[in-house]
Amino acid sequence: MNRTSLKTSLISAMMLLAFSAALPNAHAASLTLNAVQNFGTIDPAKVTDYTQYMAAVNLYDGLVGIAPDGALKPGIATKWTASADGKTFTFTIKSGVPFHSGGTVSAADVVYSMKRALAINQGPSFLWTDILKPENVTSPAAGQVKFVLNKTFSPFLNTLPLLFVLNSKALASHQATGKFGSNGDYGQAWLNNHDEGSGPYTLGKLIDGSQLTINRFPKYFQGFPKGAYDTVNVIINTNDATVQTLAKTGQLQMTSQFQATETYDALAKQPDWKVVKTLTNSVFYLKLNTQRPPFDDVHMRRAVAAAIDYATIQSSIYPGAAAKGVLAPGSAVSNPNIPVLKQDMAKAKAEMAQSKYAGKPINITLMYVADTPFEQKVGLLVQSNLAPLGITVTLQPAPWTRITEAATKVETTPEIAEIFFQPTYPSANSVFYTQYASDAPHTWASMSWLKDTQVDNMIKQALATTDPAKQKTIYQGLQQRLYDLMPDIPLVVQEQQLGFRKDVQGYQYYPVQSFDFNFRNYYQK
Repeated sequence: MNRTSLKTSLISAMMLLAFSAALPNAHAASLTLNAVQNFGTIDPAKVTDYTQYMAAVNLYDGLVGIAPDGALKPGIATKWTASADGKTFTFTIKSGVPFHSGGTVSAADVVYSMKRALAINQGPSFLWTDILKPENVTSPAAGQVKFVLNKTFSPFLNTLPLLFVLNSKALASHQATGKFGSNGDYGQAWLNNHDEGSGPYTLGKLIDGSQLTINRFPKYFQGFPKGAYDTVNVIINTNDATVQTLAKTGQLQMTSQFQATETYDALAKQPDWKVVKTLTNSVFYLKLNTQRPPFDDVHMRRAVAAAIDYATIQSSIYPGAAAKGVLAPGSAVSNPNIPVLKQDMAKAKAEMAQSKYAGKPINITLMYVADTPFEQKVGLLVQSNLAPLGITVTLQPAPWTRITEAATKVETTPEIAEIFFQPTYPSANSVFYTQYASDAPHTWASMSWLKDTQVDNMIKQALATTDPAKQKTIYQGLQQRLYDLMPDIPLVVQEQQLGFRKDVQGYQYYPVQSFDFNFRNYYQK
């Protein structure tokens, strides 16, 4: 065994010991799975990524629920009405829904939860800050909540599964000193390590963001299937060798959706394991920083797009479907006329020749999530693909927390970043506004830093109409505009793979980020 192999084996062994030690004693009603990025927060007003939403959908209930097909269904609200102009929405709140910490959900809790989200102004709040003033969130009668919008915002209803409802009375007793007047810090410090929800699970423990344990809430108002899991443990681990070993030894019952292809292939060969494959609406992109050289030049962006070996990515590195533009083809408003990107080196060289950087040495950085083998392989492929164009690519693996930090400023956002994006609510607006609007929050989702007046105007037009036909026309035109500008390069539509022990049942794909990881639906058989 050479030194490199020995070092790798030792590291894997050490990770396995640490990972095994972190696991609680297994029992019949316990589900343990791994995820590949830390829980940066479990405060429902701050969540942005897949692990954070995984926590939120288990600890809290939304005002409105989501069905597996993306349709809305009752949640905390049993029914609702909307005015003809799409500005006033009235909800009837289900009575008797118990909170984990005591008491039952009231209209006042819903009002509080929205006002808190607007005040903190993080996470999903950007969806509401421009359209809803705190004073226009009221409870006009017992058991009712009313929202009066400043202007028509067509996907408003679709965003409300993200309004996770908090126990306002309990949280008020846990407020620290803060900038929100009588509300102090709005309980933010408390919610770093506690929950105040009514969801199917309660928080057991959160260890440094790297291990989450949740326990079944027996009074959950929607009940549980027979064989539901009493405890769910989520451990952060990115090492595929460790994941395979834990699966073989029975310490792991489910994997993340971001393992190497070789891991899923190995699990599928085990008699007590299965691999579930689902074509999703999640797209894996190369995000190009359009505000920094050389990608401030559209010809350079098009040159890179033409140089990528998509076939290798889609067939072997991270199998999935070819993308037609930035929107997954399964969307009802997808534009079928957007061409599928294919490698064409002659076109790449021609585009590069038209750029202001033609003939100049070009050095760029490509950032990806560290210890994620398939992302490393994509990075190496891009590095190889761009070399014939005279572009030197430096690969920069980084932990997810470093990537999210880098994404907050143009100057620290790398020239290229590998990013998955899946809608956080059932509307095409989630894809377009979050990633491409000039006034969207600057997060990992908007690392392309696009600033285009036409794109901004089209997004606003789509939001201002409640006519589905008009929306579709606008969104299809928007896809064409984004294809022409090429701020992001869609590499593949994710065919999500998840490994499960065969006795784990109940998984269903939801077309919204992490709602398929609501463990209330899972059971052991």
